[in-house]
Amino acid sequence: MNRSQDSLGFLLADVSRLMRRAFARRLEGHELTFAQARALVHLARSPGLRQVELASRLEIQPITLVRLLDELAHRGLVERRVDPRDRRAWRVYPTSRAEASLASIGHVGASVRKDALAGIDPAQADALLRTLASMRHNLAGDGDGDSDVEGGSDGRARDVRRLPAVRPSKARTSAGAARHAK
Repeated sequence: MNRSQDSLGFLLADVSRLMRRAFARRLEGHELTFAQARALVHLARSPGLRQVELASRLEIQPITLVRLLDELAHRGLVERRVDPRDRRAWRVYPTSRAEASLASIGHVGASVRKDALAGIDPAQADALLRTLASMRHNLAGDGDGDSDVEGGSDGRARDVRRLPAVRPSKARTSAGAARHAK
């Protein structure tokens, strides 16, 4: 094993990529694409996200998200509602019709998880999940403006809904931070 290629970042990126690939492959034949499934899962976890918040979480451009949501809305899986605090913004909610799709996504996810954790002691798997949650918590407050999790009072990471619409460039970071602080 070449340890120079097994740094934490590379291992996490490789495992994440391979899990996404396995998930997308196993999702073939279902009614949803991988991108649509990801969007729907995020909405199920945090109903009522603003479209810009969802785009940020999915790391896609807002215009790309609009096309995804148009298709999901056409299928009756999500609905958009005007944000009561900002009539220019939309909040997105999964519909009751999405439950069957979410169940299918859950089965595919469980299958991928089972294969990824094959041969790993359950105690080690649990420790790995706790460690990754701690790492996520540690990095969520690193000031890059791209956090979608925050530590709860019990020390666990939890979803939050304070996300910038657009990630500022390094040159505009201080100006953007001052604007967000108002």
